[in-house]
Amino acid sequence: MGQIIRRNIQELLPRADSIELIAQGPTSSGPFHPGTLNTLLTALLVMSQNSHTRLDVMLMDQDFSYQDNMSFVPVKYRENLSGRNLTDVAYEESVTALSEMSHFYGVDPSRITVTRFSDYVKGNNELVNIVNALLRSHEGRRHIKQTLVPNGKSSMIITPSCPECFTANTKPPTIKCKEYKFVDQAYEALVTGISQVLTLRAECNNEGCGLNDTRYYLPFNDLSMINFHYISTFVTDLDTNYPKFLEKTSGMGFSSKHPVGLHILGGDFDQSYGSDRTSKVERVKRFLTHDNSKLLSQSPAFYITPLFTFYGMKMSKSKGGTDLTLQRLREFYPYDSHGNNSGWVGRLDHLIFSNNNPVIEITEGNLFEDCLKY
Repeated sequence: MGQIIRRNIQELLPRADSIELIAQGPTSSGPFHPGTLNTLLTALLVMSQNSHTRLDVMLMDQDFSYQDNMSFVPVKYRENLSGRNLTDVAYEESVTALSEMSHFYGVDPSRITVTRFSDYVKGNNELVNIVNALLRSHEGRRHIKQTLVPNGKSSMIITPSCPECFTANTKPPTIKCKEYKFVDQAYEALVTGISQVLTLRAECNNEGCGLNDTRYYLPFNDLSMINFHYISTFVTDLDTNYPKFLEKTSGMGFSSKHPVGLHILGGDFDQSYGSDRTSKVERVKRFLTHDNSKLLSQSPAFYITPLFTFYGMKMSKSKGGTDLTLQRLREFYPYDSHGNNSGWVGRLDHLIFSNNNPVIEITEGNLFEDCLKY
């Protein structure tokens, strides 16, 4: 495993028999649009080929559910929220979309789980210890720098939220802790109580907060207060496809959870990124598999879906660029559970799987013309 499959559904589907668990991590920054729905739709198609495959949808809410400042949210979406939490809206949209998709593909909805990241990590001491061990050991930090942040600091993969206003910090924190040479040494020191979790030192950037420009210290024991940026989707792999270094630690190295077999990602994960112009998916693959010394006991595969554009502009929940929200799609093309009308699900299915292009352009001429003219 660990292979990257790019926009070739015919290459992915024959692997369905070997995939036990599919993981996806949409963010809660705005309404679901065709690009986001595309990743969910692809998962349901794979599940339709294997009656045992399950889907875990993890809403990455760790730096949205706490914030009152919504300046980064599109104005049109802000109006639709009616004072509701961003994560609550995203949760409702996930459940609604997956319900209609599962019916369309004949997939038992009980095989689908939707969870908030902040809920998943609260009280998850195993995952806290694993991440702490990576960040407080020379071996772990070197691994992070070599794979995720070339030419940068290992602390760049995390950003804490202010304990007073809960606004995510804009700069990497300083890590304060006793360091160990190897990851397994750091992990064993944590689980046996010899050492405590590390501490993050940061400054709040929210001008309206009482801690603005004031240094604060945050114990790294509540991952719901940490933003992992684009690698959030894969942090839970450290809990399910547990790290191989746990096998070196006496009594460790066992996970009762099903390992992730496949991540389905949006097309932007395959675009050039950072100073070395390496895509996000290539960085994550390096982090999880890293040559011959794999980090995980079992490495997942990665499937890249087409990139959706709207009249040449990349679709983005946080930046806008489209009026094709799930709400609007369901309004104009309602799905009929009795099979008389495939609605928006059938239209999106046809648009995606009849198109082998790496970029799918949404215009008034392809399947959603009524919705676009509204």
